[in-house]
Amino acid sequence: MPMQLAQRLQQAQSTAWIDERRAMRRHLGLPVMMSSTHTRPSLAYMVDVSSVGCRIEGQVSFAIGSFAAIEVKGFTKFEGWVVWQRPGELGVEFAHPLPEPVVTHLEAFVH
Repeated sequence: MPMQLAQRLQQAQSTAWIDERRAMRRHLGLPVMMSSTHTRPSLAYMVDVSSVGCRIEGQVSFAIGSFAAIEVKGFTKFEGWVVWQRPGELGVEFAHPLPEPVVTHLEAFVH
């Protein structure tokens, strides 16, 4: 796990974390398949996305710090680390930031 991610995870667990977005979010509602090396793929929804990460809703349960794969059928697969989780939703920080045209293309998938 990258050092920056580990530091942010520690900060999130030790303080009331302030929402400091590094990139603009786009609201989607895009169906995806989410999996890890320890779980079977399961249907979920990418409800928002930015160049640095996304929020997933659905019946998915991943430990914070888990490496996850998110597949958009007919497009591509994204990978990253789970950085927060609440019942029925979680946040993923992408392993590699997405170029803005990719984010725009994802938005076009649902509109």
